[in-house]
Amino acid sequence: MENIEKIVSHYRRHQAECAKRRAEIDGKIAKLQEERKLLNELRWTEGLSVRSWRRSPA
Repeated sequence: MENIEKIVSHYRRHQAECAKRRAEIDGKIAKLQEERKLLNELRWTEGLSVRSWRRSPA
């Protein structure tokens, strides 16, 4: 009986660790997606300023 309790305890601890790790990974993914979105917006606006700068002198 004690052996079963150890197995169940180990299983629950493992599940909790997996859930914690999954939450950390989800947080990192969300952060990276937000950074990517900002970088894409910056690239898009840089493209506009470069185009307008090139057109002005001509």
